[in-house]
Amino acid sequence: MGLALKAAPYVAIGTLGLLCWHLDSRAVANADLVRTQAAQFKAAQIASEAAWSAKLAAQTQTYTQQKKDAQNEYNASLVNNRSYTDRYIAAGGMRATNNQSAASTPAKPTETPIAGLREEVPTDSVMVSASDVQGCAVTTGYALALRDWAIAVTK
Repeated sequence: MGLALKAAPYVAIGTLGLLCWHLDSRAVANADLVRTQAAQFKAAQIASEAAWSAKLAAQTQTYTQQKKDAQNEYNASLVNNRSYTDRYIAAGGMRATNNQSAASTPAKPTETPIAGLREEVPTDSVMVSASDVQGCAVTTGYALALRDWAIAVTK
């Protein structure tokens, strides 16, 4: 029993040393695993950011082109609206704003009527200036372009 008592502290120290070595090796392995996972996460994050940046750039380019197309379409529509409005006014859809009463003279029919326009304006109509009609044409064109854009965005 004397030998067992003398050897017991050395066995305990040896066991404790082995346990410390094991725990240290596990801690080092866990730290290496965490570093590896962090590096993988960082690489995945960089790849993801690059993919989203490319997608964002492509989407921005698409939106820019759609914006240009919509602006060109609106400009063409604006020219057409102004032309139609000028023809409407010239066709007698608008009365001259001179000293005549609005209710006294009906509009003159044109030789070549514009499709969709009345040949006579009722005498109880409310008349507005040509510049107001032009403003309404521009505003209506803008509203229709905005409506088309909203429909295109929701598709």
